[in-house]
Amino acid sequence: MKKFILCIATVFLALAVWGQGKDGLIFQSGKLFYKIKGKTVYVTKEVQGKYSGRLEVPAKVTHQGVEYTVTQIDDGAFSYQDELVEVVLPKTIKQIRKEAFAHCKKLERIIVPVSVTRIVDGAFSYCPSLTTLQMAGENERYLTLPGSNAIFEKAGSSYGTVLFAACKTTKLPTSGVKVIGPKSFTGCPLTSITVPAGYETISPNAFKDCTGLTKVDLPKSIRYVDSSAFEGCVKLSEIRIPKATEPDDFNSIKGSPAKVIRY
Repeated sequence: MKKFILCIATVFLALAVWGQGKDGLIFQSGKLFYKIKGKTVYVTKEVQGKYSGRLEVPAKVTHQGVEYTVTQIDDGAFSYQDELVEVVLPKTIKQIRKEAFAHCKKLERIIVPVSVTRIVDGAFSYCPSLTTLQMAGENERYLTLPGSNAIFEKAGSSYGTVLFAACKTTKLPTSGVKVIGPKSFTGCPLTSITVPAGYETISPNAFKDCTGLTKVDLPKSIRYVDSSAFEGCVKLSEIRIPKATEPDDFNSIKGSPAKVIRY
């Protein structure tokens, strides 16, 4: 009998150890759910709680006696959390994935730690209350330019520095930036936008679903406007685009009544 009990105990112990560190295993710690990846974990949406007010993501969590470092905010991890106001991220976070914070109606503030070296386009889209969106400092890839209240991707190609993620209080720098990046203002409650001289590119979905946007001023320096850049801007009646801007046949905006005028 003792041998049988010892055998059963050994089996349970083995299963517990086998579960520790198993990639893909999801567990809850505090309010959040995590997915294991080696010795690290991702904040995940595969199982998601309801969050409100101010939420702080820890740098480390423990599961079944094993400590893990929190390194990623996974796809949609906090999306559609209507009562979330602020998220505090630890300095261990390296990646913020697709739509990680998208569609958070009351989200007001996010400071991204300098440890983050990968942010997927649209991570902060459709956050109409967002008024503070900044890097905590500068790293090899991202920074916040003084007075801009936005995140920029550093010059690493012929495009130069790119406006990567913005909010309704973002101020476009008047120098040093040439590109408004993909999904940078998507779902933002803008009513007007004036793009300073020197900008050359408006990327795909840059102002998509800015449903309150009624006025857009583009400089003569603009050389490319993607056909989806102003998609869904239902209150935009017209947009003036320099004749030299590509594509040459850009004469309408999907999902918008805006008349395209070449000048």
